[in-house]
Amino acid sequence: MAAIARFKAAQRSYRLQERLRNVKDMRVRALSLIFLLAASVFQGASAQPIGCVVDGECLAGSCCTAASTRDPGYCGTTCGTQCCAAELNMACSGDAATCGAGSIGGEDPHFELTGLPNGTEFTWDFHGIGNQTYCMVADSFLGMNVHMFSKPADVTILEQRAEVDNDFFEGTWMDEMGIMYFNEHSEKQSLEIVMNHSIARTSGDPLIIRYLGKDIATHLFKEDEVSWTSPDKSIMATRSSNFSVSISIPSLLTMEVEVEKETELITEPPIYYLNFKIKMIATTPKVHGFLGQMYAPGAVEKRLKMGTLDGFHHREYVEGPDEDYLTSNLTETDCSFNRFGTNLSDGETESEVVFGAFSSTSERSGIPGRRLLKATTARESRRLLEAMTRGSQCECVPLCNGSPCTDSCCNGVCTKTDGDDANNCGGCGVSCNANNALGTCVAGVCQFFGCQTTYADCNSNLQSDGCEVNLFTGEPIPGSDDIQGCGSCGRSCLQSEMNALPRCSGFQCDYVFCTIGYGDCDGFRANGCERRLDDVQNCGACNNRCSSQGGIPFCPGGGICAIQCNFGRGDCDRDDVNSQNGCETDLTTIQNCGGCGIQCLQRSFAPPPQCVNRNGNLVCL
Repeated sequence: MAAIARFKAAQRSYRLQERLRNVKDMRVRALSLIFLLAASVFQGASAQPIGCVVDGECLAGSCCTAASTRDPGYCGTTCGTQCCAAELNMACSGDAATCGAGSIGGEDPHFELTGLPNGTEFTWDFHGIGNQTYCMVADSFLGMNVHMFSKPADVTILEQRAEVDNDFFEGTWMDEMGIMYFNEHSEKQSLEIVMNHSIARTSGDPLIIRYLGKDIATHLFKEDEVSWTSPDKSIMATRSSNFSVSISIPSLLTMEVEVEKETELITEPPIYYLNFKIKMIATTPKVHGFLGQMYAPGAVEKRLKMGTLDGFHHREYVEGPDEDYLTSNLTETDCSFNRFGTNLSDGETESEVVFGAFSSTSERSGIPGRRLLKATTARESRRLLEAMTRGSQCECVPLCNGSPCTDSCCNGVCTKTDGDDANNCGGCGVSCNANNALGTCVAGVCQFFGCQTTYADCNSNLQSDGCEVNLFTGEPIPGSDDIQGCGSCGRSCLQSEMNALPRCSGFQCDYVFCTIGYGDCDGFRANGCERRLDDVQNCGACNNRCSSQGGIPFCPGGGICAIQCNFGRGDCDRDDVNSQNGCETDLTTIQNCGGCGIQCLQRSFAPPPQCVNRNGNLVCL
């Protein structure tokens, strides 16, 4: 009930005389920034948290997965209703606007979420009162406070831009920022960034950085990297210039803080202020603060449905009056919406009243057009929180090429495999046109209906192995040189039948070369080498006929024609290669009597010589 009383008191004291605030158009546009909720708030994605599990319980600032009690490296940070561990290559994502959003803030002050889906713009103002500190982000393991200042007393306004229609409004700016978090030992840590106004006007080094309340001397930044790391390695600050510093708490926060000059008001001396860009922030569904509340589940969607009142430029988006965000200093957690250091599952530590950003109903204050979000009772707030966390739009999903992916990561590309993608059907690279089949993908399952040209399903198992045979070239029969499926499923090209090394070409049996002793004598390649080359008609080669002139031809081993000459005949031209003209010589003449080259010579005073047959032998007389 104390919170309810505090809320009512805040309403009574709400400043009805508060002047209209004007949004400045000179806000810096940030690039689309990635919101990656990673595992440990203490270590980077590649590092392992040490000792985050004690007696089976996760320490403050982290949550536990099922494997946490076995391996402390699996502690993570809360994502919706899940525990998300970067060590498992997981990150927080979802359909909600803030799952993936960064934010920027600056000028009077004006705030914007960046990287929202479809280029959606979401901006709002939070001015506060000069010389007061407010909680900007209030979450279980991260707190961020900022100090506001109004026009310094020594500053004179010389000129105001013509397009600024509220000449009486000077606004407030930010000049200090405090960051609170837990290290790996569950110890509260803090870093403060303070701008020195006097030094900023001289273009010196106006940024004062304090760690645990002590100034970090400039010389402690490494010259080569211009960076400083806390002794416990839990936070790093990097200076890119005198007017800029980057802050990194691995897996929890990455942001840039810059000193900028006010340009909408021309003053003497100039007004300098802090501007920031949050590139990555890890939050829970219960996050609050005038910036943090926009990261809560459904917050942006609900606010966009509320619409915007002209002249007030989104101030109505912030829950409740500014006083509820007041805090004692940069590193205190005493604002009404504090969440820092509270157990995520401990409802007793939550405020009894939630200022509902989830109702479009509104109450009017005394200022025309001012919209205040309606407060809900404790019972309503519990139901609201249950609705927020149940089925949260943010979920812990695997990373694909560094980005959250709720589908399958296929070669570094997030791919929906349970739809109609015929090239990734039911899994990465599962093609419904694989194995030479034709098919479509229906709800992640291939439905085959035929085969690609030249292919056939010869084993009648289309759904399992597709069309396994190419009828144009056939398929080898395992364990042999034979070919099957040539031209049709039942046709084979067998070495034993073709007398050759078979192959299939153009749907027809063919061969590479003939088996020794066989030839393709009919010129029809489909039946292989059908002729033995050991007869007198095809001796050693097709149509190589052995001559029968003057004898009996034969084709011995080796495929070379030979001939057995008749009596009185001889093969005297020595055509031993193929005996093409057979036994061409008459051995009954005096030039070749009984043998090639045996001549019957004329003797003196003797009758002319003769070649005669004596008892089966041809001799000269």
